[in-house]
Amino acid sequence: MYDFNVLQQVKESIYSYNRANISRDLQNYLFAINFEPNEIKTNPYTNDLVEMSDEFFKKFEVVMLGNDCTNRERRIFRKDVQAEYISTTLAQEIQLENKKLPETQLFQKLFEKYTHNLKENVLMVYQHNENFRRAILDYGRPGFDKYDKRIKQDVRSLIENLKTKFNYTEEGARQVSIYAVDKELALKY
Repeated sequence: MYDFNVLQQVKESIYSYNRANISRDLQNYLFAINFEPNEIKTNPYTNDLVEMSDEFFKKFEVVMLGNDCTNRERRIFRKDVQAEYISTTLAQEIQLENKKLPETQLFQKLFEKYTHNLKENVLMVYQHNENFRRAILDYGRPGFDKYDKRIKQDVRSLIENLKTKFNYTEEGARQVSIYAVDKELALKY
């Protein structure tokens, strides 16, 4: 029971439900699936410069399909989403009904699933990431600044939320986070 409770506290603390960021990620994904890998284009929906790399697609698709999805499953998923995007979303909802991309059925369906899976699997992304583990240990110390922006942001949220929401001290928050990662609680529950 302790492990389960700790995992829930850590998930709640690291997960940042930012509708705008999720919407932007999803719009970039839906734009990118229409191009060949390794192209770089400006997305007209978000004005972001999107690099259609395998890593870009994988980041989104792993959240949608789970960490254990194969490359084949990812390609099938991408192809299915692209087919629906072209035939229904773009051809009917956007062009005929003048809907904006976030108002379409495909976008809403993917947004709901992505949001749900993101929260459930928030730790899976970092489960075997040694930089994440070290960043937790380095939090509040001079070495913390050497990590990339995303890891620093997630670790900062994790520690600060554990302190404010669950009354941990900084050291306690660090230790309970390391415990969750080292015991691979995200894989157990």
